[in-house]
Amino acid sequence: MSDTNNSPARFDIADITTMIDILRDSGWREARLKWGDFELHLSDGALAASAQQVPAAENRTAAIASPAASAPPSAVAPAAPAANELVVKAASLGVFWRSPQPGAPAFVEVGDEVAADTPLAIIEVMKMMTRVEAGAKGRISAIHVDNAAVVEFDQPLMTITLG
Repeated sequence: MSDTNNSPARFDIADITTMIDILRDSGWREARLKWGDFELHLSDGALAASAQQVPAAENRTAAIASPAASAPPSAVAPAAPAANELVVKAASLGVFWRSPQPGAPAFVEVGDEVAADTPLAIIEVMKMMTRVEAGAKGRISAIHVDNAAVVEFDQPLMTITLG
């Protein structure tokens, strides 16, 4: 972060990571920072940021803090689930990855049978990977998010038909 000669601050991923760590250690539930065109809102593990001066994403983690992070997801959200369906939702903001690593097959596809502990995807936030599990036995009936899309807290990811 630099602020020389009254120029706007420039925040990088390391600065934002530090801010997240400070919030986590503080016990606060929410924090907002506004500095020039940069705005950062942290809340209970969810992160939303917009800043015109944040450099373009050079890797998949940097996309979280880029202006593109506020763009709507490309996939269509599901309709209200039926009684025999479970909609698996994102536990945090991050980049949605359908496979364990680039070039590897997806964890699951539509039609696949899953158990409660079956990994469905990964959500990456600041180089921390969080595994998304099915949470119930059933069959994947829909995938609502494209691979490598930025997802928001509580956004529908997949639908499982229970059984």
